[in-house]
Amino acid sequence: MGVGAWEATVEREGRVWRVSVPALGISDQVARLGEADVCARELVAGAEGVPAERVEVRVRPLADPGVLAGLAEADAIAAEAAALVERSARMRAGIVRSYVEEQHLTYREAARLLGISMSRVQQLVTGR
Repeated sequence: MGVGAWEATVEREGRVWRVSVPALGISDQVARLGEADVCARELVAGAEGVPAERVEVRVRPLADPGVLAGLAEADAIAAEAAALVERSARMRAGIVRSYVEEQHLTYREAARLLGISMSRVQQLVTGR
């Protein structure tokens, strides 16, 4: 790889961060995640014998796989919940629409019977 085409990873290792450049088989530790970019450039520069300013390294943080899996599950649950909310809204609108039509109710009458506002009845019946 030429200067400027390197990839490094950084992951938590106890109380420090392990910065690794897999293509060179080298790594080092830093105290803070924010120090990883400079560390990676210096690692490559030292291994290649070039100034750090000439080195470009893309640093990819590696999160805990368990945390990522948990977040993915939470996202899936949120998507299911959103689908249920949408289904519920369609169902509610259909029920009110049918009730108004079958009973030949005015929006005012339906509102009073259902305990909701007249404008809400109109929204549910017309879809607007």
